[in-house]
Amino acid sequence: AVQPVIRAKAYRCLFEGRMVWIEGRKWEWIDKRYGVRKLKPIITERKLELDIPVLDLIEKSSKDASSFVRRVSAEFLIKELQSLGAVATTYAERFALDSSSAVSERGKFALKRIQ
Repeated sequence: AVQPVIRAKAYRCLFEGRMVWIEGRKWEWIDKRYGVRKLKPIITERKLELDIPVLDLIEKSSKDASSFVRRVSAEFLIKELQSLGAVATTYAERFALDSSSAVSERGKFALKRIQ
């Protein structure tokens, strides 16, 4: 995808193994007495049956030009710290030195959790 936000969403779906989207909206009453209501989203989900290793996804997404994609990658690095082992330290250090503050914050957090 050309747009970084779409690439970030695609990587998030690959990491989670599911696709989630808003199918529509429905009115929900908050207070009928005063006629107060709000729109609630109707969320739909579909499982993805893919055999892509998490390490390959983190490798590709950590080198992306967009900080949105790198932030998603750093988030899932934190979730997968135990399963990645010593390789996680390399990626955490890379994220900690990132120019984006959101990505570097997640990298520093991962380094603290490793130590």
